[in-house]
Amino acid sequence: MKLMITTALVATLAAGLFAETPLTSLQPTAVEFGTLDYPDEGLRIHVQPHGAGPGKFDTGAFYSGNQHWPGATKIVKSVPWDEPTVTNKYSSRETDRFMVQGESITGVGLWVQVTMMYHWLEYRIPQGASTFTGLAYTTDDAHGYMNRHYVGYQDFDLLAEVDGKNVYSNHFNRIAGDNPGELIGELNISLPAGSSTIRFKLQASSHIDWNKNSEVVITEGMFK
Repeated sequence: MKLMITTALVATLAAGLFAETPLTSLQPTAVEFGTLDYPDEGLRIHVQPHGAGPGKFDTGAFYSGNQHWPGATKIVKSVPWDEPTVTNKYSSRETDRFMVQGESITGVGLWVQVTMMYHWLEYRIPQGASTFTGLAYTTDDAHGYMNRHYVGYQDFDLLAEVDGKNVYSNHFNRIAGDNPGELIGELNISLPAGSSTIRFKLQASSHIDWNKNSEVVITEGMFK
């Protein structure tokens, strides 16, 4: 009897541990970035001269923009233990690190660079997971392709959907300047039994002079 109880307990614990899966260990099953139509039809032709839609965004001719990560995906699984702290040298274009408050961290990124731009990643929920937890931060680069000529305004919504239903929404706004990244919020999302997908989305607002560079990293993401 004692052996049977012990075996059952071990099996239960193993099942619980198996359900814990780091977000960084997974690859998204779908990825998309683009822009929604600018709401003011009179200004739309000036704000979005090349139109809107999936895969489209226009940073303008003066600055060198219109670049995203390869595959629109940035996953950092580890950080160098001896990396120096140099906050103002970080760029969102880097594909192998996120920097927040002068420190490199692991995580999964979302990145928008113009008004009305969106970027989302969708994942298949690991079997047995009932919760997703994590922390969302802006990174130390609020200037992007504008370099240091730009004050660094950020105005966006961070969203999460489970099987197409919105389960998390957080509006964030700040004048970043040269200040480092900061905490947007904590994610603690219940995953109903039978849930199949979760989507993390960054949606820029309609402010024309905002969101020249809004990079968000979801760190410590874990399916439990």
